[in-house]
Amino acid sequence: MIIGYKVEYAWWKYPTDTLAINKRYAKTYENAEGIFKDILSKHYYNARIIPIWKG
Repeated sequence: MIIGYKVEYAWWKYPTDTLAINKRYAKTYENAEGIFKDILSKHYYNARIIPIWKG
């Protein structure tokens, strides 16, 4: 059973120029998709939606 979704995205930290991974959480797929589209519209490098499974 899926209990929520995690949206991970990568971006470059400035001024150290290192790659960082951030995570945001959502309860429904529609909310996760909204977060995903918002992240990509802000020119982050990569994002993915991962279901969180219970069990």
